[in-house]
Amino acid sequence: MRFAYDLHLHSCLSPCADDDATPANLAGMAAVQELAFAALTDHNTCGNVRSFFEAAKEHPGLVPVAGMELCTSEEIHLVCLFPGVEEAERFEEGTVRPVRVPVKNDPARFGRQIKMDAEDTVLGEEEDWLIPAAGIDLESATEAVRALGGEAFPAHIDRPSYGLLSVLGMFPARPRFGAVEVAKAENIPRLVAEHALDPAKILADSDAHRLMDVNGAEHFLDLPEPTVPALLSLFRSWRA
Repeated sequence: MRFAYDLHLHSCLSPCADDDATPANLAGMAAVQELAFAALTDHNTCGNVRSFFEAAKEHPGLVPVAGMELCTSEEIHLVCLFPGVEEAERFEEGTVRPVRVPVKNDPARFGRQIKMDAEDTVLGEEEDWLIPAAGIDLESATEAVRALGGEAFPAHIDRPSYGLLSVLGMFPARPRFGAVEVAKAENIPRLVAEHALDPAKILADSDAHRLMDVNGAEHFLDLPEPTVPALLSLFRSWRA
C-alpha cells in the first residue's frame, strides 16, 4: 500500500520556524494535506513532540512520528526518527542535551523557541539556542538513534549548507544509511547519476518551517500498514 509522508517538519520550538507552526496546527495541516505520516523534527530538541502526538489524536488518519533534526559536530543535519515519544525524549535528554552548545538564545535576533501543549497553550521557551552544532559526530549520533530502536538519514543532501554532500563531498563508509533526503525532488536524477543512489530510497520532505510549506500528498512510501514500526522497518531493510 502507498502512504503519503512528510518526515521533516519544524514547530515553533525551532527558532527559525513561524510562531504559528504550533504542534496542533502542524497536526491539522498534515491532516488537511492528506498525509498518512508526519514527523516533527525540531532543531536539536524533541520538546514539542509529546504535544504533537496529543494533537494528532484529533486526526484519526494521521500517524505522528517522533523525531529531531540534529546538527552534528561536522555541521551535518541528520533527521532522527524514533519508535515513540519516550525514545525521542530519552535521546534528547541522554545524548543531545549534554552536548548542546551552552549559548542562550536571543529571541529578537534568532526567533522565539516556544514550547506548547496540544491546545496551543504556551508552556515556556527553551533558553538554550538550538541551532548550533551539538558535540556529537555523525556516526555516534546515528548509532545512538539506532540503539533506541530508531532510524536516521541525512537531511537535504542537495543543499549547499548543512547537507552531508556539501560538508563531506561524498558518502562516508560509516555510518551506512538506508535512506537520504532531498530538499527538491527535481534534483533526484542528478544525485542518482552522480552517486549511484537508488531513487526508491530518496525521500522528498518539506523541511517546513511554515504551515503553508507542509507537503501535500505527493510523495509516497510502500508499506504493509500505516504504522511507525512498519516505517522504521522499511528504512532498516533499505540499509540491510
